[in-house]
Amino acid sequence: MVKVQYIGPIRKFVEETVVDYNVDTPISIQELIDYLVKKYGDKFKQEIFTKAGDAFFYQILINGQNIYKLEGYQSKVNDGDMVLISVPLSGG
Repeated sequence: MVKVQYIGPIRKFVEETVVDYNVDTPISIQELIDYLVKKYGDKFKQEIFTKAGDAFFYQILINGQNIYKLEGYQSKVNDGDMVLISVPLSGG
């Protein structure tokens, strides 16, 4: 099981804050995104990608670490991991 937590407008497409997914692990973040887009459809896909349609809009963390500090979209998700998909956060 992989837990995925959704923060921000994306939640309206999955109707829950945290969802458990039974996926073959390890899988890459790209494979997880592809799975989620297939599961939740075009509106989910439109929300999760920028208007350009080729860049991911949301921030992704695996067990609290930004995927860009790991292996980007090729970062692996393993059984028991927690993935956070959130609107980008900034502060000062």
